[in-house]
Amino acid sequence: MGDKNWLQKREPISASSVSKARHYFEAMLEIGLKRHGDGEFVSTMEMLGAVTEEFHEFVRAIHAKDQSLIKEEALDIMVSAFWVVASLENWKDRRGDA
Repeated sequence: MGDKNWLQKREPISASSVSKARHYFEAMLEIGLKRHGDGEFVSTMEMLGAVTEEFHEFVRAIHAKDQSLIKEEALDIMVSAFWVVASLENWKDRRGDA
């Protein structure tokens, strides 16, 4: 009945693994900027579409059980979510909100 992996003891994530993940994220953010430019999302629906598309690709990678693809798609979600936050901050800055 379902995935029993959640019953297993979770090991702590090492500082080295966190550092590598941060490096991968920063690299993917740079790649995203080069591919798509630095333009903000223009609406919340565009934000939803971008993050949802990446989420569905992540689900497909999970079903494929391809750890390399899972990592790539997780990073794509992170970059999309980061861009949502950056866009919201840009909107706020343009309005002059504190």
